[in-house]
Amino acid sequence: MRSSPDEIGELDHDEFADEPEETATLKVIPESEISPADPAPAPTPNPVPAPATTPAVVKAKADPAPAPVPVVENAAPATLETSPKSSNEPRHNRPPTAAKTQDTPWTRPSRRDIMSLGAFSFVLLLVAIWVISRFFTQLHFQSKLVDMPDFPVSGQHASVATAETYWREPVREGPSRDVAKREVVMIPVLDLSLDPGKSPQGALRIIFRNHEGMPIGDPITRSFNGGRFDASGSEKISFPSTNGFTDKGVFNGYRTRTGRPWMADVMEGPSVDAPAGSFKLLVQIPVLPQPR
Repeated sequence: MRSSPDEIGELDHDEFADEPEETATLKVIPESEISPADPAPAPTPNPVPAPATTPAVVKAKADPAPAPVPVVENAAPATLETSPKSSNEPRHNRPPTAAKTQDTPWTRPSRRDIMSLGAFSFVLLLVAIWVISRFFTQLHFQSKLVDMPDFPVSGQHASVATAETYWREPVREGPSRDVAKREVVMIPVLDLSLDPGKSPQGALRIIFRNHEGMPIGDPITRSFNGGRFDASGSEKISFPSTNGFTDKGVFNGYRTRTGRPWMADVMEGPSVDAPAGSFKLLVQIPVLPQPR
């Protein structure tokens, strides 16, 4: 039998006796997606049944107990912290890409440094002068054989007043062309002059010899009368050799040697047609290595 409500509106407890009792359940919050750790799932507490006498208003106030938050110790750094800045970010907000190099200020050299540099330059200049002078002195023979004889040199038929020797290329064309061989590129030449008062009549024969003393080319004979050569009409004449160097490289090597030079034997005789035995050595003149 159901009882009627009292005066203050209280509900009869028997009215809720047939309704099923509601039980409170706890929800488990899922783990954060950014955490790489995989902790053990939190235990689910057993549901606590509400007392039968507790009204529905009281049941609504019960909150589920929060699940324990796992502590991640070795979590990886956030992706946003290591990702590079966007290229659209202002330049003054970007981190510096490389350390700026600072220019070293120029310092004035001290007096000691200037003096040291000057001394070094002076020594270097002396060495350069010595090397250059040594090189050019080697182009001239240092042997006594290169010493020119003391002129004038007088003999039985002639007296040589002056003489000069040098090297040049043979002349191939013209009335004064040389009779040197076709393959020759440099020939020795002897220029000499007679003393007219001491050279009445006779002939001079020139024989060129190489550094080994071997005769080179053909002997050249010129007659003179009254101190003048018949071929030139003057007391001066030139004797170019008919042979010489066939390679300029070999000639340049000859110039730098310090051994025996080429020589020009000046021999005198009574005439051009005189036998070879009648010509006697008057003077031997070294052929200097200067080219012309």
